Amino acid sequence: MKQKSLLIATALIIISIALHGYLSLHYYELHFSPSAADSACNINSTFNCDAVALSSYSSVMGIPLATFGMGFHFIMLLLTITLLMGFTSKPERAESLLINLAGLSVLASIVMGIISFTQMSVYCPNCMILYAVSIITFLVLLFSQEDRNPIIHIKYFLQNIDKTSIIWIALLVVTPILSHSILMQKHGGNKTQRYAESGFNMWKNGISQDLTPIHGITKGDQNSNVHIVEYADFLCPHCKQASKTVKTFLNANPNVKFTFATFPLDGTCNPKIQRKGFGITCRLSASILCAPNEQLAWELHDFIFEHQQDFMSMSQTNNVDLKLKEVAKDIDFEKFQACMDSEETYKKLAENATTADTAGLEGTPTFFVNGKKISNMLLIPVLNRIVNDLN
Repeated sequence: MKQKSLLIATALIIISIALHGYLSLHYYELHFSPSAADSACNINSTFNCDAVALSSYSSVMGIPLATFGMGFHFIMLLLTITLLMGFTSKPERAESLLINLAGLSVLASIVMGIISFTQMSVYCPNCMILYAVSIITFLVLLFSQEDRNPIIHIKYFLQNIDKTSIIWIALLVVTPILSHSILMQKHGGNKTQRYAESGFNMWKNGISQDLTPIHGITKGDQNSNVHIVEYADFLCPHCKQASKTVKTFLNANPNVKFTFATFPLDGTCNPKIQRKGFGITCRLSASILCAPNEQLAWELHDFIFEHQQDFMSMSQTNNVDLKLKEVAKDIDFEKFQACMDSEETYKKLAENATTADTAGLEGTPTFFVNGKKISNMLLIPVLNRIVNDLN
């Protein structure tokens, strides 16, 4: 095998390890951390690594596919180093194993690519890069050989398996399992799983509450057997963080129904809150109820949380309206304002507050699944456990 081809393959394998490593670490953060940061490869709701990492296709036997890939390519790296440094007396066998592993990586990429494009509505940009890198690595290694027929290399490897080959294969199995064990321990995965199971059991044994009337905005499958309801305040920092988590979860689970309703922490519109404020959060809550369509309502929802700091600094509702006009610019804004000022809208906000209070809301955000309250401390692990149980 040409030295230049080996060096190129080594560089490509290192890139693969780095990308798999990043995806692995973020998988554990996403599944076992209360507040994981957004992945660097979250481009939009369609190209979103977090949503893919939360899908049922992201792991096998509880081990992330990214961790399998990281361990797999680490063994490939050891093989290329062995060949580059001349540490083996049987380079033909090592080369054959390396080419076959690269081919296996391509096969895995093809399978995952087919699953991604046929079974999912979201895609992982980093994964797509990995698919391309695996194909290039295989071609670089294959075209460095005189015989470029991959079947010949498969037959050669199978006919020449020895103890060393078996050790390499054993390392392929042991390395990802060991990596998974170390990363689980680092991220408190086992403890998180116990807490998530406890949260699930509390939900399962809880009493279903009647969440009607409820005035909010809805997305997802309207006929789903899983209905998640969130009560939140637009000026609550924890609610802003939760909105990102929920968005990621919904991208990965488009088959659930989600309703967002507000519980403004301001006595101006909430009869369950004694302290009256400037009415800012009441105005924001009214805006999503008065949007002429749910698409605009969700755009307002995202915009408000994104600019939460700006709204928190306001003390007059006129300033709120000016800011909201940046999004609601293609509608009859006077009619929109009249709706936000109306007695009917304030009645809906008050009814939301009463419903939530009766159901046991103790703060924002509060989540209910099929009428039963859940803990939002480990929101994603608990929701995943509930959805798996209901489906």
